[in-house]
Amino acid sequence: MIAERKRASFIPALNSIYLSDFGDEVPAAIKSLRYKHLGGDKYLGNRVWEVSEEEWKYLEHFPHTFIDHGVGKPSPTVFIIDKDSEGGLYYYQEEAAQELMKRTEALLFFDTGTGKTRTSLLALSHLSRDWDAAIVVGEANLSSGWKEQAQKHFPGFSDRVLVLNDGSSIPKRIKMIQQAEKGTIFILNIESVRNKALVEALNDRNLAVTVLDECQYIIGTSAQQTAGMHAIKSDFRWALSATPILNSPLEWHSLLAWLRVIPLDGMLTRFKEYYAFAMRDQFGRWQYTSFRNQEDLEDLKNLVTIRVEKTGLGLPPRYIQQVEFEENEELKKLLKEIKREKRRDEVEATFEIHGQTFEADNLSDLFYIERIATASVTDKIDFVLRQKEEPMVVVSSFKFPLNYLHSLLGEESVLYHGDISKEDRDKAKKDFIDGKKRVFLMTRKSGGTGLDGLQERASIMIFLDAPDNEQQFNQCADRLHRIRQTKSVFIYILKSKGSLDTFAWDNMEEKQRWVDRYYKVQYEEMGNETGL
Repeated sequence: MIAERKRASFIPALNSIYLSDFGDEVPAAIKSLRYKHLGGDKYLGNRVWEVSEEEWKYLEHFPHTFIDHGVGKPSPTVFIIDKDSEGGLYYYQEEAAQELMKRTEALLFFDTGTGKTRTSLLALSHLSRDWDAAIVVGEANLSSGWKEQAQKHFPGFSDRVLVLNDGSSIPKRIKMIQQAEKGTIFILNIESVRNKALVEALNDRNLAVTVLDECQYIIGTSAQQTAGMHAIKSDFRWALSATPILNSPLEWHSLLAWLRVIPLDGMLTRFKEYYAFAMRDQFGRWQYTSFRNQEDLEDLKNLVTIRVEKTGLGLPPRYIQQVEFEENEELKKLLKEIKREKRRDEVEATFEIHGQTFEADNLSDLFYIERIATASVTDKIDFVLRQKEEPMVVVSSFKFPLNYLHSLLGEESVLYHGDISKEDRDKAKKDFIDGKKRVFLMTRKSGGTGLDGLQERASIMIFLDAPDNEQQFNQCADRLHRIRQTKSVFIYILKSKGSLDTFAWDNMEEKQRWVDRYYKVQYEEMGNETGL
């Protein structure tokens, strides 16, 4: 057995010790010290355990036990895409799946379009021989993608995939969970895990694996869906994302806790204090605006990270072009009215945008209408309408601009957003990919993640407004810039001077500078070996 006391790997206040390279007698000894099974919240995966100081004092009396201070810092397990490899272009997915099966906790940190879903399904198909059930949790729009991938790559295995995001009631879903055959993979949306009865029904199935797709959606520790995810019990926990954090390094707390790298309870304050500087804002609330101890946070992440970058795919280039319009008189007038309403004690106003009336009763309504007006400005609509030949994808955070464009484009376009049924969304996607429609109008929320196939038809994407952060922007843009794209990809950002556009895109870039400093690790010089 080798034990190593890391210099600051897990936050110094924990005074933790990490064990690796040991015989079977060590888990048995630790288990005898506890009432609960060792595979709980202290197992780090890859046969590495964190033990308490009391347990270490007991274990250090074992024969041949010593502290090895020469063990290197943790590093991510990195797989390189090599299209000339003996196993072919996708061999890295086979390697990553084999590694994934060894990890009870893992972050599948793959760039968008490199095959997180296929890799996970490959690992699940190998593990499925001996389990009762497994679950995949993500946004509702991800369900069809998992089912399609299973049918495409694992046809003999796909009949085990049961999608629970069919709009049925919670009692009906619970009944489906209870009656499903052994070896089923349940696909469900993350909002449904807010229901305690459904979580209990899942736990009663003795889950082998929980896969959390687009794991950035549990960054809010206090959110109900985050609590639901932490309440689900399974032997394996795998998190998938090309963008594990969105706005701040502190968002790693909830994900690392879910991956059982750090304790969940009582840790958030210590985590913030160790990795950030706090200051009070004008209302006296604590705000964390700058960050520190980056290397220690990297150690935590690297313990569970399996990394793939898409540079080896040999994709055509992706170009981003900003198109700025002069101040629009119609928009200026509307924004002036909104600004006037913001100064009133009580808000009560109506505004008309392209023939539709919007009512405002509070400041939040005014901000929403301001964003709608900015996204729907005539100059932007005209720019889209002028693109008359090439197939393209148009993105907005809001449904109204897309609906308005659809009314103008008619039979040339299809809609893909939350007001459209799943069946109609699937048909819209198929009609676009098959060439029956030229313009694909989608909201960022409905189409920005988990949507594959658009790259086979289009290489142009137009943003009518700014997403919340750069990760969301890249996720959207990579619906086109991914495997099976054969053309150069052009991303157009439409901005109106004197509007929210300038602030929104600049704010996104400023926010990303903070994230980049603590989020992006240079893996180019690393092989696919782990430091543990």
